[in-house]
Amino acid sequence: MGGPRRTVRSTAPAYKVRTTAKRRRRPAQPPRPLGALGEVIVIGVSLILAVLGSLFVAARLVPLSVPSAIGYATGMALLGGAAMFSVRRTWSRITLAACLAIAFGLGAAWLR
Repeated sequence: MGGPRRTVRSTAPAYKVRTTAKRRRRPAQPPRPLGALGEVIVIGVSLILAVLGSLFVAARLVPLSVPSAIGYATGMALLGGAAMFSVRRTWSRITLAACLAIAFGLGAAWLR
């Protein structure tokens, strides 16, 4: 056992039981909304991923004798719908929907 004897807190003369307030957790704050520039970046990234993913789906379905335009349309419908979940504001959803429609039309015409 060696070492100096430690004072037991409860028997020390200066020891006093004090009531302390319980620590309160801060309420979870909602995430800060992105600014306009952040929304534009999210729109651009979502659009690029949807188009490239749709081209990938079209390329993977060609060996199965599926026309590339139908494969592109399938991929664009799935990935475009998923991209709509990544944006939050109304104006950015409308902008993304318009860009997806343009990309859908251009891609389907190009793959014909």
